[in-house]
Amino acid sequence: MDLNNILLQGTSQLSIRDLRALLSEKENATRLSRINNATFAYPTSVEESYEFFDVFIHLLLTIQPVDSAYGEDYANTVIVDALRLCINGLLKGHGLTWLLYFPLHFSAETWQALLANADKTILVYLYGLVLALAKKPGLSLDQWASGIVKFVRAGSSVIMSHLWINLWDLDLRMQTDTKSAYIGALQQFFKVGQLEKSVTDMFWIMSRSDVDCLVSGVDHQLGSALLRPSFNKDELTLALMAFEMEIQGREAICFDVSRAFKMFRHAEAVQNRVQPENVLSQNLLMVPPGDNASRAALLQTGFQSWIAQFASLFPFEFELYLKSLINQNYPAEKKTMLDLVLADWAVRDPYRLHMEMIVDAVVDLLERSRYNMRTAPFYAFIQLFNTSDEQTTQGEEAAAAYSVDTGAAVGFSGSDIDLDTSLAQGCCRILQKMAMRSATKTWAADCLRGASPGVVQSYVEWLVPQLNAELSGETRHSTRFTNCMRATLLNERIVALSSYVVPVLLKNFNDQSLKWLLRELNVARILVSYFNQGPQLQSQQLVKDLLQHKSKAYIDLILGFLRENMNDTNIDSETSRMWFRNHFLASILSIASSDSAGNSVSSQILRQILKTQGDFGWYFGAPCSKEATNAADFNALDLSKSHDILPVRTIGLASMLREIAQLGNSDRQERLVNTWTALWSSDGKRFTVPVSWVLQCIGLYDHAPVVAKLMIRRFIVIGIESSELSRKERVFGQERSFTQRMMDLIMLSDTPEADSLFDLFVQIYETSSKTDTTLRPEEAEATGSIVRLMMELAEELKVEIDRPTTQHKTNENNAGDLMTPVKSRQLKNTMKRKQRRAKRARVLKPEVDTTSTKPDTSDMNIKALLVLSQRTLNFLLTILTASDQQSLCPAANQRLRSNVVKSLCLYESLRILNLIVQKEDLKEDIQNTITACLENLRHQDTKLYDKAKLVLECR
Repeated sequence: MDLNNILLQGTSQLSIRDLRALLSEKENATRLSRINNATFAYPTSVEESYEFFDVFIHLLLTIQPVDSAYGEDYANTVIVDALRLCINGLLKGHGLTWLLYFPLHFSAETWQALLANADKTILVYLYGLVLALAKKPGLSLDQWASGIVKFVRAGSSVIMSHLWINLWDLDLRMQTDTKSAYIGALQQFFKVGQLEKSVTDMFWIMSRSDVDCLVSGVDHQLGSALLRPSFNKDELTLALMAFEMEIQGREAICFDVSRAFKMFRHAEAVQNRVQPENVLSQNLLMVPPGDNASRAALLQTGFQSWIAQFASLFPFEFELYLKSLINQNYPAEKKTMLDLVLADWAVRDPYRLHMEMIVDAVVDLLERSRYNMRTAPFYAFIQLFNTSDEQTTQGEEAAAAYSVDTGAAVGFSGSDIDLDTSLAQGCCRILQKMAMRSATKTWAADCLRGASPGVVQSYVEWLVPQLNAELSGETRHSTRFTNCMRATLLNERIVALSSYVVPVLLKNFNDQSLKWLLRELNVARILVSYFNQGPQLQSQQLVKDLLQHKSKAYIDLILGFLRENMNDTNIDSETSRMWFRNHFLASILSIASSDSAGNSVSSQILRQILKTQGDFGWYFGAPCSKEATNAADFNALDLSKSHDILPVRTIGLASMLREIAQLGNSDRQERLVNTWTALWSSDGKRFTVPVSWVLQCIGLYDHAPVVAKLMIRRFIVIGIESSELSRKERVFGQERSFTQRMMDLIMLSDTPEADSLFDLFVQIYETSSKTDTTLRPEEAEATGSIVRLMMELAEELKVEIDRPTTQHKTNENNAGDLMTPVKSRQLKNTMKRKQRRAKRARVLKPEVDTTSTKPDTSDMNIKALLVLSQRTLNFLLTILTASDQQSLCPAANQRLRSNVVKSLCLYESLRILNLIVQKEDLKEDIQNTITACLENLRHQDTKLYDKAKLVLECR
């Protein structure tokens, strides 16, 4: 309690509104401080005073003395003092007779709180106040009895016993009839107040003449409020006999009380004498036969005999036999047919009366003996859950089968167990019952280990709302369902059935439950198990449902967890990041393409991914395939510091374009592309995202649908126009132009159909250029990029090969395994483009080096440089040998080709490559490139042709 609360104690009167507000207060210390030395604003009317007192008592019962910072004794003192102060104030205003009727005005919630509160101090105090009124002269005992008998609703067996004995004694002395009011109240509140156990305990107190229980529980606290000295043992025995006489002949009026008394007498008799053979165990104590048919016949016979017994006995007698059957026979090492009949009866529960009672009785066994899944009756229940290995193998995900050879249950109709809904429902109800008892944790886990998908799914569907309520704070101080859900999701069987369980979890979890799940990786691994599967209609439908009905924050939690725990670019890994493409991408695009307003969760996620650096790089910018897994690493090259070597073919953006193409509807496709264009450009004049993103998108031109091709063409135009605007302002060496970066994309990246993309680029800059000069700026930059790149490649490759190492020769030969190009024939100008594309495709799918020795950095760099050399030479050969008739801009291509072959630096780089490269196929391509360059140059400039030959011949 802070200083402010101490200073304010007692400074304000507590009205009924204040009391209700305190009931909603979560802090125990706040409630305790407000009632300490408080003054009360009592209502003026009698009816309102009863309501005031009811709320006040309810408030006192919510205070937890054990949580007090000043100790439990201090808190109890404050509570009792406040209670006395409140009662004294009410009595001053309304007189002593006010006490007669307050029990009649207590709400059901207050009685329930009195029942639930383990500390009975307040209950005994209130009971004593009303009990003492019987000594007041002139008081109507009938009126007094009508109020005090309401205390049976508090469910205290001690007070119920004490009150009955006092009423019995009072009737003897005063010749009154207050006992009938007691019996009436007991019957009235028997089921409403859940009094069965309390009534039974009351009978046992009187049967055992437990005087000490009454003295310590009531008499010591009431003192002078008692009507007479403490009762002796004989009086308790007589009081029980009086109770039996009171209910005789009144079974129809007080059926529940009479039934409870008969069950008590039966249990008392069982305790005091040797019980004859239980009628339910007759002919069932033999060992189950080995063959299925005999066991099934005996099981059916036993089941039918129990049905016959139920028809011939009173319901409570049948229950008593069941309870004594379990207590007398279990647990046991020996297995009998009784085990199987008992388990089958509990699961099928034909009269919907006995499942809970049987499970409770079996669970009670666990509290006094060690659990063993092989002992009776536990094994019989476990077998009920087990599915047939044969049927599970044939189609576990379609249906789970029940194994007849376990002997646990047999469908009497002979139909397949999946059609036996009573068995499946019964198994689920048993699991639910187990969840309410902590002692069943291991037993429940063993049952789940063989449960069918339908049973597992139904159980989890029931468990999720309980967990939601518990984690939302609706259930105070309880972690029962949290523990149950954790144990369930850690079960290997449940993880194997993730396709049944995960949809239930994600559809029905609230935000708190999802956060709880994702905090514990060993529990949340069921999500990894679900999403590491290939694309499925079910998972895509689940994601679509989540996107439509859950908040973005909820979806972000799921995406964040999967990104963190499924981040491998190897598509064969169990934690591959392919989960996004397989399960989320299609649903996101489908919903966003139909969202004209752009407010859906899918639209928000799509905009976030396309605009945010970290998100785009993870979802769309990184390669993820077998090709990407085995590709060379270019990041360690010096070349990568000055050039864009971008992954294109296997990035997530390629999957996005394929999904857009599959939408079919042109309006929906256009809506997505318009959103994309708006996010990546401003007023159609400049890019608002990194140019590398745009280049990766442009590289996928050949795989894009028509509407996306138009967007890509627009991006190229923006890039060219932005280069023209900034060309005059650009500081030399500070920033590379769009054209230079485009040439990197075409020559160095794994761009599909790079020659077609280059032809498109030439066409666009030729069309959009405003200069009238013969040589366009873009052409000059493209020519310079080709020559400069060849020089840098040759130089870096030479440096790496000259680096001292013992394995260069070996690894250069192994580099051929990485590239696996097809050996070229004598290059001819008439070579078909199709052959070139096939060759390039094979270069883009390198195989893994299978040598056992891990290559060093230099070896890996050589391999990467050879891959880039092959890509660049393929492109160079294509533009040197392609037919101008197939070009979109033949004149521009001729100028470009002419300018490239006139550069002597090109021949120097080709000479270096020809000297240092040993691999046969690549060396052949270098020589073919030299031949093609010289052939083009010979027809243009003879003198320059001679110089080029001299450069090539230089050693």
